[in-house]
Amino acid sequence: MFDRKTYSQMRRAGFGLGMGISKEKLKQAMVEILLQLPEGTLNLKETVIYHLGQYGQMTPIRELNDVWSQAKRKIAKSNPEKFLLD
Repeated sequence: MFDRKTYSQMRRAGFGLGMGISKEKLKQAMVEILLQLPEGTLNLKETVIYHLGQYGQMTPIRELNDVWSQAKRKIAKSNPEKFLLD
């Protein structure tokens, strides 16, 4: 129904991350999703963004990459037996 182009147009119109959710809340959501994923899940970043739903689709790629690296570091420190930093 919606594709990346539609979400980018909505962002430009003012319906993006700046109006709804902070980077810290987005990072916390990513950490919570990572904790719930079973071991052996492939493509963690894409899976987490998919589970974020509309927030994952409407957040600019630059911000997603920035928040993803912060969430990876946080989860690797709190659960080193389950997550390894590459």
